[in-house]
Amino acid sequence: MTPHQPAGSVDVCLVSMPFVDLCRPSMALGVLKSALRSSPYRISVHYANLLFAERVGIDRYGLQRLGRQTRLTGDWLFAGAAFPEHVTDTVGFAEKIAEDVCWLSKREKSQETLTRLTALSLDLRVQATAFVDEMVESLLAQAPRIVACTSVFQQHTASLALLRKLKARDPGIVTVIGGANCTGIMGVTNIESFPWLDVVFSGEADEQFAPLIDRILRLGVAGLDTDPVEGAITRMSVKQLKGLSDQDLPCAFVRDLRALPQPDYDDYFATLEDFLYRTTIIPGIPLESSRGCWWGHKCSCTFCGLNGHNMRFRSKQVEQVLNEIRSLHEAHGIERIEFVDNILDMGFFDSLLPSLAREPKKFNIFFETKANLTRAHVKQLKAAGVGWIQPGIEALDDRMLKLMNKGTTNAINLQLLKYACEFGLRVIWHVLYRIPGEQDAWHAESARLVPLLHHLMPPTNVIPVGIQRFSSYHDNPQHYGLTLHAAPSYGEIYPLEAHRIDQLAYFFESNLSEPAECTGQRDGFRALVSAILDWKQAFANEDAPPLLGMRDEGEFISILDTRGCASERRFRLEGLQADVLRCCDPAIRPERLAPLLAKRGARACTEAAIAQAVDDLRERHLVVEVSGKLLQLAVPGEIPDIPARLTFPGGIEAPPDIAALLAAKTETPAAA
Repeated sequence: MTPHQPAGSVDVCLVSMPFVDLCRPSMALGVLKSALRSSPYRISVHYANLLFAERVGIDRYGLQRLGRQTRLTGDWLFAGAAFPEHVTDTVGFAEKIAEDVCWLSKREKSQETLTRLTALSLDLRVQATAFVDEMVESLLAQAPRIVACTSVFQQHTASLALLRKLKARDPGIVTVIGGANCTGIMGVTNIESFPWLDVVFSGEADEQFAPLIDRILRLGVAGLDTDPVEGAITRMSVKQLKGLSDQDLPCAFVRDLRALPQPDYDDYFATLEDFLYRTTIIPGIPLESSRGCWWGHKCSCTFCGLNGHNMRFRSKQVEQVLNEIRSLHEAHGIERIEFVDNILDMGFFDSLLPSLAREPKKFNIFFETKANLTRAHVKQLKAAGVGWIQPGIEALDDRMLKLMNKGTTNAINLQLLKYACEFGLRVIWHVLYRIPGEQDAWHAESARLVPLLHHLMPPTNVIPVGIQRFSSYHDNPQHYGLTLHAAPSYGEIYPLEAHRIDQLAYFFESNLSEPAECTGQRDGFRALVSAILDWKQAFANEDAPPLLGMRDEGEFISILDTRGCASERRFRLEGLQADVLRCCDPAIRPERLAPLLAKRGARACTEAAIAQAVDDLRERHLVVEVSGKLLQLAVPGEIPDIPARLTFPGGIEAPPDIAALLAAKTETPAAA
């Protein structure tokens, strides 16, 4: 397969290098292409991530997803192409990747398995270099004047490799790189460290990209020094940035999203149409309805490094969002919509969501939200086609949530999980640990709560909190008792001095970092991990899933309880017990229970009788006291099915088949 490209030469090549997901187009390239639509310049867009997956096989491409986040496996695989002069222990690094893969895929770490996985990584690294050479030839055939790469997640080294080799072959090509990996000091460090880069763009390029391209093509890179473009950093302009604080470094910012064009994804779908592994990909459409974070603008979660130093929240107009959904569905026939917003605009409950519910075409939608959603909110999300949410639950303990500045409580988190179960939403969430200030006893308390929750959506993973650039942990480490250094993998990838790597890095480690085996020695944490594994296994039992359902018949409440902690499978609640259960949704403070019961006309409402009813309900594990409130856990009515994993709105690609990779013939290449 060759890249989708127009005939003849072009002015600008936009490139998405590995590694990013294969199942969705690049929103950045889609918007930038649209921004240039009215210009006189000829544009081509290249999805090199798809081309590389076709070259090496989709299973091998997916291997990089099975490494630890801070291992930077994807960047390391292209490091030989980007920095051939940087001599490191490639075999040793590949062995670490092999151990990661065994750990994350839960495979036995036999010597044979480790040897074959090590050989796979080394072979991929060799193929990465050959692939960059192929891409260089393909792009040179178009005689471009500018080549611009996007760099998010683990695209950076592959993009640097491509631009370096292009510049070596044709010094007249202007090389541009931008994206999250180029924000602020990271962008400055890139332009100072890699002489083959002409322009590094820091921040949101939507409004500035067309002027940037026009200025370069008319005046050359020097034109940016005499007539600067916001966010563009050149070799000359970077000299004027010496001594500026991180917050004062260039970073373009779009103040009004209403002027932004609809992304153009035609090139992605044209490339996907010819993709060798097309049948393994179910694509989704990435869109945005807002940028920034209204919660983070007030009180950022301590671990969050998204948005750089500008959390300011901005939203698109409702009709603008609806038109983009309709237009892209008409163009590509895709009903899966992944909103990449950091957080759902609460104002959309009065505007966008009702409009989506009225649309004749029903879509499959994902949103990130905050956890403080009411039952009415969740019902409205479901009616609008939102079947997947990521609400940032993060913990089952109020003290942990407070340490992270989550602005929510355990009662709110559990309430949301229950409402999601009631209306059939799939919830993506994780339990975080290794939070500065956490106590192991808190994990033990959470572990004791978990068996009562088996009928609700379990967390996807239990993971250590990451330390990201721009987060509170990174910006103010002394406050949290942290001593930081860039993740060690950066030194294996980039031929830079330690202080330069600290300026380039996005992921950091701290004095709180500890090997997995040390974490497992903490009794409370070990109990929590074990309890969550039991929860996930129970919830995944399709033949006999755990249920806690209730049907309110007026005179009594029927309960069906198949959880492992159930005292009875089927029973009735009558009188005061039934009245108390009704009052505990939403969660209620114990001292407000008696007034609410009296208001609702309940009889026999003495304090002693109420206390006894509460004790009885807690003994049956129907009510829990969390966050100083009483919350009933039963889900009312007929419990709907939750969306299957394969329906994820952001698209699906086949997970790497490790067994097939191990069975395939692979020669151990020389160290790359």
